[in-house]
Amino acid sequence: MRLLVLAALLAAPPAVAQTAANCLPHDDMRLLLGRGWSEGRTSEALGLVTGTTGSPLVFEVWSNASTGSWTLTTTSPDGMACIVASGIAWSAVDDAPANASEQRS
Repeated sequence: MRLLVLAALLAAPPAVAQTAANCLPHDDMRLLLGRGWSEGRTSEALGLVTGTTGSPLVFEVWSNASTGSWTLTTTSPDGMACIVASGIAWSAVDDAPANASEQRS
């Protein structure tokens, strides 16, 4: 049953992000991604969705370095975490920021 719930959550396209169908309490989302895909949280940031004036959200990337699977979630102040996007071929990069003297191509 848990696998069916995971499949339903991850099959939802980004256009329906943050509907009840792909949202869970944060602790439940952590368990779902950890047990279902062996994904752990690899980064997080606080931000707003472009074009909104609502409360800030926590954006988190969960990934599995062995399989390359990844999931992007947002967590609202009420503790609900929602899957925004997921995919394959995740790789961590440490890219230095461009400096002002670099020319645009």
